[in-house]
Parts: sequence; C-alpha cells; structure tokens
Amino acid sequence: MEVLITANITFEHLCKAVIGEFTGETLVVDRSSGGKKLYSKEQYLERINAFAASLSGKLSKYPHGTWVGFCCKNSADWIAVLFAVTKCGCAPVLLNSEWSSEQINAYSKKLSMPVVIDDDAARANELTAEAVLLYPQDLTQTDPAASGVSGEWADKLAFVTSGTTSQPKLYIFSAESLLRETISVAEMPLLYEVLPMERLKRFLQVLPLRHCFGLGTLFILWRIGATAVFPENLGILTLVQAIREEDINCIASVPAVWKGLMSIVRIKTKTAEITPETFSAVYGDTFVTGICAGARTEERLQQDFKGLPFTMMNGWGMTEVGIALIGPFGAYKNSKYTGELVPAAAYQMRVLLPDGSIAEQGTGELLINGDCLYCESVTDAAIIPRSGEWFHTGDIFEIDGTHFLFHGRCKSVMIGESGENLYPEELEEQFSSVIPDAVPFCIVGDQERPVLFLDGSVLQDADAETLTGAIRAHNSTLLPSYRLTQIILTTQPILRTSKGEPARFRLMDEFRKAPDAYKQIILQKGLS
Repeated sequence: MEVLITANITFEHLCKAVIGEFTGETLVVDRSSGGKKLYSKEQYLERINAFAASLSGKLSKYPHGTWVGFCCKNSADWIAVLFAVTKCGCAPVLLNSEWSSEQINAYSKKLSMPVVIDDDAARANELTAEAVLLYPQDLTQTDPAASGVSGEWADKLAFVTSGTTSQPKLYIFSAESLLRETISVAEMPLLYEVLPMERLKRFLQVLPLRHCFGLGTLFILWRIGATAVFPENLGILTLVQAIREEDINCIASVPAVWKGLMSIVRIKTKTAEITPETFSAVYGDTFVTGICAGARTEERLQQDFKGLPFTMMNGWGMTEVGIALIGPFGAYKNSKYTGELVPAAAYQMRVLLPDGSIAEQGTGELLINGDCLYCESVTDAAIIPRSGEWFHTGDIFEIDGTHFLFHGRCKSVMIGESGENLYPEELEEQFSSVIPDAVPFCIVGDQERPVLFLDGSVLQDADAETLTGAIRAHNSTLLPSYRLTQIILTTQPILRTSKGEPARFRLMDEFRKAPDAYKQIILQKGLS
C-alpha cells in the first residue's frame, strides 16, 4: 500500500490511510463500558459521520481552520470525534482530560477557541467557551453519503505538552506531517526484520490519545492492520485481564506500565526471575511484542525481557518531533542503544558537540530537523511559524553510524516514568507564587527528580520554617511524579555563575561535598 503525499493534505487523507485502507476484519474492540462492542472499518467510518452530523450544527458557522478544544478521556469513540471535528473543517486542540476549567479557559482565550468538546459535565458548566457534551448512545448510525457534512476537512491539530508545571507548551502539526510519519514507521524495514508481524493482529490501547506517542502508535498499528482494543480502565489488573481475554499481541506504553506488568508476573508466580514459563502462565502465548516509550531503557526491564519469546521495541520521540527513533531491546552491543532513525520521514539528526560545533557523528545534545516536526508553536503573544532551525531536544546522544545511544539528559532537563520532560525553570515559575521575590531559590535535577535549593542566608529561623511549610503544602498539590523530593536550605548565598545566574549544574555536587553545611528537608521518603 503506497499513499501518494501531495499538496493540500487534510485529515481526510489521514482518515483514508489509517481507517479506509485498514486491512483487518475488526478495527476496534470496545471494552470501555464494561461490555464489548466490535466495529469494522465501515461501521467506524459511519460513526465518524454520525459524530460529524451531530457536531456540524455547532461548528459549521465558524471559519475553516477554527480551533476547537477537545478534552475527553480515552475511549473507542475518541478517534471518531477527532476525525468528525476535522471533517467539520475545525482544527482540534488536544487538551488534558484531567485539567481544571481554569486551565482549559486559559487556552480558550489564547487560541480564541469558541467551542470545547468535553466529557465532564461539571467542568463544562464552568467553561468560558461553548461546551459540547456528546452522548454516544444517542447517536444514529447515519449513512456515509447522508451525513449532511460537506466541505474541506481541516489540515492541522495541536498537541499540548505536560500541564504539570505552570507553562504547558502548545505545538501545531500538519495533517501531512502526521500522515508522513505514520507511513514511514509502518513501512520501516527494521520492524519487519525483528517483529513477528504475522502475529501482530491485536493491540491494547493504553497510552493517552491526546499525546503524540499514543495517537501516533494507534495510527501506525492500524496502518499495519492490527485491531485496537480499548480496555475498561487503565488499572494494571484490568490490563492483565484484557491481555488474556482478548489475545492481545502488543501494547505501546511507558516504562512505569511495563514495570507494573512484569511485577504482576512475579506476584502471581511467586518467583523473582521471569522465565518464558512464568510469563506465559500470566499472559498466555499470544502476547509477543511491545513498544516502550522513551530514550531511557532501564536495565531491569532489559533483563526482564531477555530470554523471553517477546520482542520489545524502544520508541523515542517528543511532542515537538513525533516518533523519530525505533529499535529493539538488546539489538546492539551497547545497553544505551535507543534505536535507528525512522527512514523516509524527512528527519535529519545531528549532535551539538561540547565545543559548540554541529556534527553528524559523535556525542552531544541531539538536534533534529525535518518535515515531520511541528510547523508552528503557540505563545502568549502569537502563533509562531517554525523557520527550519535545528530543534534542541535536551537529550545527550551518541550517534554511532546508524545507531543512536542515549547518554542521559542535559542537566537542566528531567524525565519521569511518564516519559515527559520536566524543566526546572518551568517548575521554578510554579513555586514563585509561594516563595517571596527577596528569597533566591533554584530547582535542580537529581537522579531525574527535582530538588529545591533555598537561600537560607536571607531568612530568620522562624521565617524559614514558615516558608518551607508553604513550599511543602504547594508541593503536595502536584502530581506525584513531579513533586520535589527535598528542600535544601543553604547557610550561604546560593552559588552563582560569572553571569550572576544560579550555578544550577554545581549545586548538588557542592551539597554532597559538605552536607553538614546545609539543612536538608526530605519531602518524599526514599527519594532523596
């Protein structure tokens, strides 16, 4: 199957490539409501038309390309609504379904979104934009030719990065870039060399579809011809049950989920070492491959899958760039191996060497460019077109021929088990509402977790106690993976660079040299 990519690519072309040209019998298995519904590609296309007909009364009055918020949890209908919105000519903004009305309203204002599609009735009542609550059970299965929706489909959408810190970032992607990536990965020769493609028939949809990796892997696996199974919920025991009952062959997820799935094997079989026999005892014989998101492949996971009749792939990418590197665990001599560049996707990779030069080989910060990256970014002031410059990933890679080896992250970037970047500078903005301007502070990464250095030299003991208490309280409002592990109170002014900025890269080293010269306040036990 070859898709000719021409000018004026819209989501109609993407819908045709991933659904219209689907080669399997069942496109979707929906277990999300506790029962079980099956949709062929024809039935799912009718469902897209039904949603488009339902939405057209609200959306048809707006100009083509108008931004529409899309704030719904994963479900079998999620993709149908996405394509329905684009069929109505509007561009979806994929918002975090866990966000508050205040966070959604901020984006409504920033992008002048007149409508937000929501699945939370209480939150919808507090939105400044017109809220649309869809009730799928009330939809009529309409004939595709009689959907009542015509006109040009939208050609863009927007992904929003993590909202855990105070500055989520919004990146706009063209339908063409998503289509190009889908085809490039689905036809990547490496997949057919290492994966049991003849057994890749059914996958469990676990990742959030609002995220580029979740949406991207769904499109790719549909393009390959695999059925998407939507679980009732994302509880680890629910996933285990679905894997067994639905003869699941593949899951794409983050390290935390994979570690949870492997821990179930140890618990149920009461053994420390995972063997082919104990793995099959829990998951059966059909669960044969998976994709683990992120550059960091943990040694424990590598060891767990070693020797199993299971092919684990690593997938690296970012919201800004999509899926760019793919490679199987243990396929290269170095345990730091992440993968190989996705061909035909018009990516270019370089490294920024310590001397400031850019090279095709060597070790340094990974730079990326190409047609599959975002086309525009959104700031408080404007929508800014991307000008073709190298994108700095914040990851340190070694490029060795065609192999990419992950050496860690730039010290100003951290990553949690969710696979999302966390920037100390952004987290500092979050805590700036708690810490007075007169008190210098700095957040650094230590073992991929944030630590706050507080300048105690400007505080009296009573003031320090009050302030650290306020920081502790604010810290508890963040998601667990992003909370500070500790506060380190200095007795001297915070160390600074020659430019007068906090010496972020040296603070933990200085603390470890003389810990008695600091007051350490542990906020999360076992993580200091």
